[in-house]
Amino acid sequence: MQRSQTTVPEGYSIRQATPDDLSWVKQQTDDLQWNQGKHDIPTIFATDAPGFLIAHLSDGQPVGCIVGASHAEEKFGFIGLYIVVREHRGKGVGVALWNRAMERFAEYVTVELDGVVAHEATYRKGGFETVHRDLRYKGVTFPAPESVSGGMAIVPLTTVPLSDLVVFDARYFPVPRQRFLEAWVQAPEAFGLVAVDDGRILGFGVIRPARTGFRIGPLFAELESVARSLLLALADSRTDKESPVFLDTPDVNKVACGLLERSGMVVVSECARMYKGSPAKVDISGIYATTSLAIG
Repeated sequence: MQRSQTTVPEGYSIRQATPDDLSWVKQQTDDLQWNQGKHDIPTIFATDAPGFLIAHLSDGQPVGCIVGASHAEEKFGFIGLYIVVREHRGKGVGVALWNRAMERFAEYVTVELDGVVAHEATYRKGGFETVHRDLRYKGVTFPAPESVSGGMAIVPLTTVPLSDLVVFDARYFPVPRQRFLEAWVQAPEAFGLVAVDDGRILGFGVIRPARTGFRIGPLFAELESVARSLLLALADSRTDKESPVFLDTPDVNKVACGLLERSGMVVVSECARMYKGSPAKVDISGIYATTSLAIG
């Protein structure tokens, strides 16, 4: 392993996270009201543990974290779950965490993140550019699922080959991500649906319980009509129909935003999708909900 060149402030250290750290990370996201899926953090850790870093005091107490998720073959990275406990901010530990995570991407073509809008200018100083806003939508009451037309069917996601799902997903995410998808769709309490026509995938989505209500992500579809069928079917699958549903949608996809608003959803917050290097090539017209702001 190459020795890190990052300088860490006196009294702090940075190490790779362990499973014992994950409950602490989840508590930090809860305190910040990020409303992560109940099982998102263990799933992210399981798919790329080396990129999951913890900053801690000399007694081992965590004070910060960051994930630098790597797709090494395609030289694509994503930064997420970047947190420093409030009383330890302004002491250099956040900068050290950031630099350590970015070391992994020194020769990468593209690095992306979803940043808090208030910190957008800071990320720009680090060479990142804004590509769009991700709008967080919330809805509680949805129209009833509709009968699908033609030869399309809505079936459980587990009924289609993972290899086919990876190919379809790569139209809407910058790189193929088989290992991640396999873990994401099989995470505890996650439920996925896929729209197919004669064996061909037209769209898919996953719903999972969160700290508050449920999260949908991803929701990718070739057509608005397919996305609508999947959205309503996923919302209808909730074990508690009074619990809200949240999802994050690119503001530049006006068709997606219109669909969500006609389905009774409203915008409650936003963040900035940013990149460094070459902008990723994706079919944004088919992104009705990103997978997670923590992992892209």
